[in-house]
Amino acid sequence: MMRVLFYLSLVLMCAPTCHVWGMDGTQGEKDNQATGEVIDQEQAISLQFTGGTLAKYLEYLRIGFPESKVINSIALTEDAQYVEMPEIQLRTTDVGAFELIRLVTPVEIKHGLDSDVITIHSPSSPAKTVEVVNIKPILLAGESAMMSLLESIEMGIQLRDSNTPLNVKFHEGSGLLFLEGSASDINLAKECVKQMSASVESEHVHLLEQSHSEDS
Repeated sequence: MMRVLFYLSLVLMCAPTCHVWGMDGTQGEKDNQATGEVIDQEQAISLQFTGGTLAKYLEYLRIGFPESKVINSIALTEDAQYVEMPEIQLRTTDVGAFELIRLVTPVEIKHGLDSDVITIHSPSSPAKTVEVVNIKPILLAGESAMMSLLESIEMGIQLRDSNTPLNVKFHEGSGLLFLEGSASDINLAKECVKQMSASVESEHVHLLEQSHSEDS
């Protein structure tokens, strides 16, 4: 994950008199280096966000700025929750921390007309679809084959570039796998099923040939 070291005044557009500096305090005034002091009526803290989703970043900010009107007014739509935020080391105010979202992610931010709610959503998130896949041959091959299938799907999803989670549900009685997510993620899962089915079939044929050979 890309590491971001912001050692510049990112909040100047919103608070021209604010000073924002790096973790070592080499920029800014010496009497403003302690974490949590007030700078021009705004509370500044040293962010040390290790990276993760936008939902995780917002949770982190709400702990760091518990009384911030800006931070507590933010509402994330479901698609925006999974947008990735980079690692951040920065001394800033709640306004600056909020502006980072706009600067380093592709989200859209809308301010409510009749309320103070700030809604963040990701317009580029793909639409969700649902598909059903028959995996009974894999299920009949045993628990290890089933676990291998689920692990391969999970591994593939971890490597893909998508803001939409893939939901996987299995109905044991029918041997059906229900997939909900973007078309690309579902195709990835279906490819895993296809490859695993071929592997199971190949193993089955091998065992039959071996059994016939022993009988003869």
